[in-house]
Amino acid sequence: MKSNLFIKILRNDFTILFLFLLSLFFSELIIYFFPTLQLDFNLDILLFILFFTFIFQKLRIGHSISELGLFFDKNVLQNLLILLYIFIFSLVIISFILVLSYLFLDIDIVFNAIKLLNYNFIIYIAIMAIIEELLFRAFILQILEENLGKIWAILITSFLFSLVHFTNPNITFFAHINIFLAGILFAVIYIKSRSLYPSIMFHFLWNISLVMIFNSPISGMDYKVGIININYNNEFYFYNYIVGGDFGFEGGLICTLILIISIIMSFKYFVENPYLMAIKFKREYSLKNK
Repeated sequence: MKSNLFIKILRNDFTILFLFLLSLFFSELIIYFFPTLQLDFNLDILLFILFFTFIFQKLRIGHSISELGLFFDKNVLQNLLILLYIFIFSLVIISFILVLSYLFLDIDIVFNAIKLLNYNFIIYIAIMAIIEELLFRAFILQILEENLGKIWAILITSFLFSLVHFTNPNITFFAHINIFLAGILFAVIYIKSRSLYPSIMFHFLWNISLVMIFNSPISGMDYKVGIININYNNEFYFYNYIVGGDFGFEGGLICTLILIISIIMSFKYFVENPYLMAIKFKREYSLKNK
């Protein structure tokens, strides 16, 4: 009887979530104290997250690896196309506002010589997008959604997503709001599509375009590899409040507008995977009839 109780507690979702986070914490300690184990591009963190995500997902009663959102079919392809439309729309908004500001404000836009693609940098940005989506959307969001409901799951994971960026350089109040909204956007994309690929793709494309096209810092970190330079001269309010100041576009009202529109569009247009919906319905039905 005691052993059955122990197994039941061990396989409780919140116990599994706690052990998952604890495992990642100790993994980070190992990397910190044994720097010779570190790999390039944060690959060590990605491998740890992948390993523990798969292990703890298998521990959950009635759950499969495919439910993490790594299942690929024509629905995923359809959602990736929808995502691409939303992303292009976001770029159009940024470009339109920058053109208007160039025409009517004291702002200079200078095109740099086209630089060779830095593949190491692109790989780094891609891995960081995969890490954050795996961590916040694939596992944590799924457990919270099934136990607390969609709204609380979205709010909690978005708050945690904002919290981990708390120490980023040049962080501001608006930046925190926008990172929270970005967390909501990625969570909505995941819940609506039941796939990690669209949220990873949007996360990656957003970061890489801000850096390599608009030469903007991302999350306060300035890489200066973009194809244009924007000099804001004496436009203090536009620079600090519209385009986010030293934190980058993600700290400005332009980003707030894009995120709100993208959340609405994601709610409306993303299509849920019928295969994963059937798995979820079957599990919920069996649990209700036990």
